[in-house]
Amino acid sequence: MAGTVPAAAGLRRAQGAEVKPLHRKRNRSSRSAGPLVFVRAVLDTKLYVSAFALPGSIAEEALQEAAFKRYDLLTSPAILAELANVLIRKFDWDDARAPEVCREIADVAVIVRPTRRIDVLRDKPDNRLLECAIAGHAERLVTGDKHLLRLGKYRDVSIVRLADFLREIA
Repeated sequence: MAGTVPAAAGLRRAQGAEVKPLHRKRNRSSRSAGPLVFVRAVLDTKLYVSAFALPGSIAEEALQEAAFKRYDLLTSPAILAELANVLIRKFDWDDARAPEVCREIADVAVIVRPTRRIDVLRDKPDNRLLECAIAGHAERLVTGDKHLLRLGKYRDVSIVRLADFLREIA
């Protein structure tokens, strides 16, 4: 996966770096009025990885927008566990730092606890994203995953790319 090489390098370089709280960065100018329609959205785990690996990225912007209450960010224990697992297993984060990042996300997100399993995709973590979106009554699932994007919509949840979502809430 060529797309993960820069992220992996960035994560390893930042191993000892302090995790900045999501709410500290504030560089909003003309966009402070908020969206016309308030949206509930689930972000794919890879977007969280990008947000913490690439400061200034649009994935980080998506987390900042959630911290500024521009939309309701929804996540679940399964999504946060997957994120911690990926950070530790694939990016060599230590066992203390990965949960700290998950707590940062949980501080700005609505934690959803799905009670029904969904099994429509081969990749189990992708199914956990759908479960969270359905249980949390999300309007959007934000991802770059081609399998999810191919669905386009699942029940009442539109599956969209990050750039399109950020334009929508701008």
